[in-house]
Amino acid sequence: MSTIELEITSNQYVCKFYFERRINVIKGDSGTGKTSLLELIRDTSPDIIKNITLDVLIADDLGWKALMTASHDAIIIFDDSNVIDSAEFAKCCYEYVVKNNLYLLIFNRENLKIEQHTKEAGYMPNISYSIDSIYRLCSDGLNHWLEPFYNLKKCSQFSGLDICITEDTSGGFEFFSKLLNTVQVEHSDGGKSAIVDKIEKLPVKDKNILVIFDSAAFGCEIERFVNKLRDYDLAVLDSYECFEGLLLCSNMFRNNQKVINVFKDLPAYANKYCLSWETFFEKLLAYVTREKPYKYVHGKKLRKCYFEDCGSFSFCTFELSQKCGLDVRENKLEWLLTDTKYSYLLAFHKNENCVTKKMSAF
Repeated sequence: MSTIELEITSNQYVCKFYFERRINVIKGDSGTGKTSLLELIRDTSPDIIKNITLDVLIADDLGWKALMTASHDAIIIFDDSNVIDSAEFAKCCYEYVVKNNLYLLIFNRENLKIEQHTKEAGYMPNISYSIDSIYRLCSDGLNHWLEPFYNLKKCSQFSGLDICITEDTSGGFEFFSKLLNTVQVEHSDGGKSAIVDKIEKLPVKDKNILVIFDSAAFGCEIERFVNKLRDYDLAVLDSYECFEGLLLCSNMFRNNQKVINVFKDLPAYANKYCLSWETFFEKLLAYVTREKPYKYVHGKKLRKCYFEDCGSFSFCTFELSQKCGLDVRENKLEWLLTDTKYSYLLAFHKNENCVTKKMSAF
């Protein structure tokens, strides 16, 4: 099952919602139709036409845990719940959502203030969920639809770039330091929760700043990020889920049949195994490289195969190159991203070899 559908039609209310991920946040204040939607879901009148992929259940703050543990193949709605920020709720999500094939729709007031949370914690601080699964509930009176709540400036919109700050302190930081070699690259000092503090400490208010964080897991931090840094000129990577996702979309894996099959229907594969797509990409990359010289281990130092030309480093012997199947005797980083959806990053890469070889992305 790739996409979850929730369509309801009555004389006074029409909605067509589609979700790709297991955890979804819908923001909307009074008057946007949230209450009417919940009433229609409960209503059994034959005049209401419903096309819903799974059973829909509505949780309350007393019985939510029993509902999550006992339900299977269902959409569970939490309406302005007081439990979703708790560690107990997060534990239940990680234990039961994938195992029981659950999808969560979490309704939240749009005017939630960042001051309600501590400096270290955001909305649902214990759960990794995507900023792309946070929506604004919109209405023209009869029709109701969802739009992305956060529309951040994209890196491809920058004509110039002064500094890059990465969430990753290991392999991702090393990779982007070499790729964006015309730009100052720094990393946060404690993962995604420290990105805001890092930027606020730097004298960069008049600079074009690229911030690289794992959007597939940044939902708990995005409100603080937007509220605290609204005076900075920030951009994020276009279509960037996480560092492992970028590597899987590169030319390194353009002929890997497992990777090709996954990207043909990513929601079906990712939701089957993991609550967060970030975790899925980590596991997939580890799996497809497990027997290769360019084996990838999350959080560890990145193999030179990803950024240095083949044969240019000491362990790249003839025997290993045969096992590897690559023989790239040119600028590796340019070869890696050319004609992929991340090729725009090459605008910030100085190719000292001045050699370009075109490759087709899968």
